[in-house]
Amino acid sequence: MVCNLTIGKEKYANVQDEIKNVLKNSEQIRMNVTKLIDRDTKAFNEVMKAFKMPKDTEEQKNRRSTAIQKGYKIASKVPLETAKVCNEIFKLALM
Repeated sequence: MVCNLTIGKEKYANVQDEIKNVLKNSEQIRMNVTKLIDRDTKAFNEVMKAFKMPKDTEEQKNRRSTAIQKGYKIASKVPLETAKVCNEIFKLALM
């Protein structure tokens, strides 16, 4: 938003190219974060699906446990990727 308020203003003519670059990069980051939100939702749903698996027999318990662990591993990667993207945002903010 701040970039859009700055672009085209005579007062900031000397930083137009830099601001346009920040805007372009921030929009890319925004799209990445939106995708991560969707991935996080999907990962959460997969974990919940695994928790709903039957657990009447030992075989079912083992399959359920394996599915839960697999879901946890996948689900834990999304916050890590999100943190990395947030780091990119901080770098842009410091420019």
